[in-house]
Amino acid sequence: MVTTALFSALLLVSAAITFQVFRRRERRRAMNGLELKPNCLLTRYPIVFLSGRKSLFRLFDYWNEIPLYLREHGYDVWELEAPPGKDRTEAILRALEDLPADKCHLIGDSSSGEELEALARVSHPKIASLTCVRNPNAEQRTKKTAPKPEDLKPFTNAIEYLELTQSEKPNTNWRTLMAGFCLFVHNHVFLDRSRRVDPIETGEFDGSFAIASRFLDLAVTLAERDLMSGEAERGEKACASMTPIHS
Repeated sequence: MVTTALFSALLLVSAAITFQVFRRRERRRAMNGLELKPNCLLTRYPIVFLSGRKSLFRLFDYWNEIPLYLREHGYDVWELEAPPGKDRTEAILRALEDLPADKCHLIGDSSSGEELEALARVSHPKIASLTCVRNPNAEQRTKKTAPKPEDLKPFTNAIEYLELTQSEKPNTNWRTLMAGFCLFVHNHVFLDRSRRVDPIETGEFDGSFAIASRFLDLAVTLAERDLMSGEAERGEKACASMTPIHS
């Protein structure tokens, strides 16, 4: 009985990993036919995505193709994997110190809301902007705990919100069903409720890159603000970065 259960579990995990490898390769292949949107205004500072915890059921690309989509349009995009736990904010701050850039535009999903609020209370010289991506139709997942003294401090950096909703219904096929199953297991087995991944926020089923386009709009807005402060790349130097960099 135990042997059968163990074999079934190993088979399930193997199938999940194999599917993720196949799906990642398939979605990356879809990027090859991507038609770039004209844009000659880039941010001076890199855009950094905060990535959450991974598991055997969600091994790759926390933000799916969104960072690659921005890179294809010439933006300097990094991903910061901060370990889960009580010291996650401190880990993010340490990572920012090691960042080989003067500043960065930091983006996180709603599962990183607590850390973004903590960073907003810190006047860190390497934070150019803070953006929280959220699905307004999703259930509130914030833990109800007594506020700590540091939670009462005013924000020194503003948090902006990019609200995303599903613009189109994903096609129901074995790929989306398997992807949904893997995400369900990842969320309910490996993560606390407040840390669960919202598929809309991370573009889980963004086959037409509609969600990724919203992030491109955000990047353009950040670049415009950098321009107003005299900190944007523009002209020939920016347009030269429009060359696709498929990987």
